[in-house]
Amino acid sequence: MAGLFMASLAIVGGCANPRVTVNALSAVIPVSSPAVTSPTVSSPEVSSPAAGSPVQSSAAASSATAATYVEDSTQINGAYTADNERQLVINYVAGDCTVSAHGVATETATSITVHVKVTTRNAICEAIGYIRNAVAPLAAPWGHRVVVDQSGAVVPVVDGAFLLSPSWLPAGYQGGQIVAGGADGRVGEEQEWGPPETAANSSGPTTCQPTPAVVSLAQGDSDLPPYPTLPGTQTLTNGALAIVEHDDQGAPTLDWTPPGYPGSWMIRLQSVQGCPGSQPLSLDTLLKIANSLH
Repeated sequence: MAGLFMASLAIVGGCANPRVTVNALSAVIPVSSPAVTSPTVSSPEVSSPAAGSPVQSSAAASSATAATYVEDSTQINGAYTADNERQLVINYVAGDCTVSAHGVATETATSITVHVKVTTRNAICEAIGYIRNAVAPLAAPWGHRVVVDQSGAVVPVVDGAFLLSPSWLPAGYQGGQIVAGGADGRVGEEQEWGPPETAANSSGPTTCQPTPAVVSLAQGDSDLPPYPTLPGTQTLTNGALAIVEHDDQGAPTLDWTPPGYPGSWMIRLQSVQGCPGSQPLSLDTLLKIANSLH
């Protein structure tokens, strides 16, 4: 399901796997952080100004840091609502020299045009993109108005009221940045948590080390996949019937629709293999996470 609405994510650092991209570039947020128990509204990797405040000008910034300039982000993947639909949290691609960013919304009765103002260091930077979030405050609640970027392209918007977050994760798991997107008229978001995947070796470069599997949570409009392997069912504590699948490595996946949600809204929680030799999470662990969603 995740691939349906994550297809628009950037290819970063030469890697065409959106899952690796998101996992590598998501903000590192402690499990105890409010970002795990409620949708995040900003990424700590890019410290955004207060909502509605102006981006620091090049002249003002140069006194504290190297000279900067302001530009619009050229890629917006999607957005989700927060603060009772009074905010749009815009998922965009930042550059290696990005210093700060904030979202801007221009509203009419039927539509909202959004863009992300990015303050960038005037320096030689790596040609790499980072998936980040920026907040655009709204004068009126979203109300399912059409959201577009400055080119007129429709920005997929996920209703944040539908999004669930875990209150329990395995000890030490970090991550959790919400990445929103859409395709073919369907919208959704994905989050990942996991242990650190890299460690320095004796020669200096980082290498992938076997670790427990990553936890992936995808929520959105979808259909159950047509390719279950060794399917089964489990009843969650909220009464939902979850379809259980295992891949050929024994990694489990749970698919279900929460009670009271539209039938087209699906949740997929899965154990995703990281580095070679990593061990999948057990079904009991995945069920514990599923039952903690609220």
